[in-house]
Amino acid sequence: MKNSIIIATLATSLLSTSLLAAEQEQRQEQDINYGDPTAAYSTVGVSRAADSMMLNLQVNKGNNIYQVDYGFNDKALGDDKGREGNQNYRARMFHVTDEGFGVSATLLGSHNADKSGSDTALVGALYRYEVSDNVMIFPMLDVGRQFSYSTSDNGAKTREESTIVQPGVFLLYAFDDGHWLSANPRVQYNARHNDWVASAEIGGGYMINDLFSVGFRIDHNEGTDRVKEDTKFMLQANYYF
Repeated sequence: MKNSIIIATLATSLLSTSLLAAEQEQRQEQDINYGDPTAAYSTVGVSRAADSMMLNLQVNKGNNIYQVDYGFNDKALGDDKGREGNQNYRARMFHVTDEGFGVSATLLGSHNADKSGSDTALVGALYRYEVSDNVMIFPMLDVGRQFSYSTSDNGAKTREESTIVQPGVFLLYAFDDGHWLSANPRVQYNARHNDWVASAEIGGGYMINDLFSVGFRIDHNEGTDRVKEDTKFMLQANYYF
């Protein structure tokens, strides 16, 4: 009889511990704001602009986050027929600590229908600073090497390499219901051309339920003598798993 009581007590204790751990894990998952660039989660998504589409995949494995984005232009705007068929990609591995510090390795590039493009390899770091429960600031810095190429009308090919330095800051307002607004202004220094190009990404997301969100993103790149000014508006949808 005494052994049965002991066994029942141990079983009850183990069950309570398991339920508590599951409840804490569920609470942590509910506390995730998907606008947080250091948040660990897995998702598939699609983004649509007037002339292009982007497919997104993110997989979380412990403190490591793996991201792949692939975008393409499926129709040209106005008279700029050269944009049709343009493609771009980004593959990124991101390691984040419990203290909010993260390091990353990124490959990204674009390959255009006019036989121009670039590929860039970057390593970077960011830090998560909480101003309040809803406001977060993430200073960031990426450094790497860019390989670009172009083809002139007479078929002559030009290739060049340059060191890239890209400081920026990611600003996040996380609503209590899981929605978010964000802004990511940054500048990129090209050592070969000795110039700075400013850009900004503004976005937001609305949680339909625990598994789905819809949102928007505005990408703006400043124009220079060698870079065309460009602004793109995209609508997004994501499924979380």
